[in-house]
Amino acid sequence: MQKKIIALAVAAVASGAAFAQSNVTISGEIKTQINQVSANGAAATTAAGFAVANPANATARTRVDNGTSKLTFKGEEALGNGLKAVFQIDSDVGSDRVAGSIFGSRETYVGLSGNWGTFLMGRLNAHYNQMAGIDANGIANGLGLQTSSLNLFGATGLTNQGATGTARGTRLDNVMAYVSPNMNGFSGMFALTGLTEATTSGLAAKDRGWNLAVKFANGPINAAYSLYNVKAAGSGVAANGVQGTCTTNGTATAVANAAACAVPGVFALSTANGLGTDYTSSRFGAAYAFPMGLKVGFIFDRSEQETSGVANSDTKRTSWSLPMSYNMAAHTFYFTYGRAANITGNAAATVAMQPFAQKSDYRMTMLAYSYDLSKRTQVNASWTNLQNGIASSADFWHGNTAVAGGQGAGADPTSLAVGIRHSF
Repeated sequence: MQKKIIALAVAAVASGAAFAQSNVTISGEIKTQINQVSANGAAATTAAGFAVANPANATARTRVDNGTSKLTFKGEEALGNGLKAVFQIDSDVGSDRVAGSIFGSRETYVGLSGNWGTFLMGRLNAHYNQMAGIDANGIANGLGLQTSSLNLFGATGLTNQGATGTARGTRLDNVMAYVSPNMNGFSGMFALTGLTEATTSGLAAKDRGWNLAVKFANGPINAAYSLYNVKAAGSGVAANGVQGTCTTNGTATAVANAAACAVPGVFALSTANGLGTDYTSSRFGAAYAFPMGLKVGFIFDRSEQETSGVANSDTKRTSWSLPMSYNMAAHTFYFTYGRAANITGNAAATVAMQPFAQKSDYRMTMLAYSYDLSKRTQVNASWTNLQNGIASSADFWHGNTAVAGGQGAGADPTSLAVGIRHSF
C-alpha cells in the first residue's frame, strides 16, 4: 500500500514546505525466493555430428535470488489549467545481497502531463514489459523472474544459442517519450533514445533506438502490440578487413566472414573492429479473462539481429507462448508453455552455421502456485524448465535467476523455487 511521504514525520521535518506543493508517494516491494537451479542433458555431440569430449552440465545449486525488489518515489505538482509536473525515482533493492541496490537504476524520469497525454525524459522501460497485461509472471506479480515468457523472446544469437536477449527489450537510457491518454481502453507510447552519450569519432552512425507500443485493456480483454528497434554504433568497416574468428578444435583464426569458416569451425564476430549490432523485434499478445477465474493468453514474437554494415549477417527467430492462470479467491494456479523456433536468416544459412541453426530451437514449460496471505503479502512456488535443442544453450532470461553454470549446448535449465513477495 502506498503511503504519502508527507505522512511520515521524519520526511516532513526534513523537507519542510516542499511537500506542501507536491503530492509525493513512496511504494515498493521486496520479492525474494529460495531457488534450486540446474542444467542437465548437455549434448554429447555437436550439431555437426562431432563428439564433445566432456559435455558440460550444471549441477544443482540452492541459492537465494532477488526478484524485482524495488523502492519507488513518485510525485506530481499541479501547475494550473490541467497541466502537471510528474516525476519518478525507481531503484533496485538487493534483497539477497547489497550489490543489487542502486539508486535510480530502474524507471526514473521527469515530465509534464495534461489532457493531451504525458511527455517524459529519463530512463524508461522499453518493449520487454509491454506484454505484462497478458503474461504478468515475474514482471508484475509475485512469481520469480524465471517464470516469464521472456525466456523465449528476442534470443537471436548464433554463437551462443538463446543467450543473446537484447531484442527482448530492456530499460533504455537517454529516453524521451510520449504516452497517450487512455481512450476507452486504448493507449499508446512512443519512446526515442540515443542509448549512449558517447561521441566516438570515425563512426558512421551513433547509437539510437525507439519503441512503439499500442495497448487495449477493457473488461475481460487485454491486447498489446510492441515494435522495438535499436541500431548500435558501428562504421560497418572491419579493422584490416577482419570481421571475426573461426574456431576449430580450440584454435581461433581470423576470417573475413562466416562463409570463410569451414565446418566444423564456429564463426564469431569480432568485438574489436568497432562493428555494432542492430536489433528489431515485433511482439503481439492478447488475453481473455473468463468470469470463473480462468485467464488464457497468447504471445507471438519475431526478432532479428544483424551486424551494422555487414551484408548477409542477419539472424531471425520466431517464438510464441501460451500463458494461463486460474484464480480462486486467494489461490492462483499458473501454467505456461512456449517454443522458440530454429534460427533462420542469411548468417544461419551459411555452410558453417546450417547444422547449428537447424537444431537451435528450445521449449519452455512452467507450473506455479501462489497464495495471498493478505492484500500485500504473497507466498508462491514454481517449477520452470527450458528444453534445449542439441545446438541451443538458452538460459533463464534474467541474470538474477539464470543458471549461469557454464553448461554446454543441449543442457536443460531447471528451476524449483519458493518465494515471498511483500508490497508496500
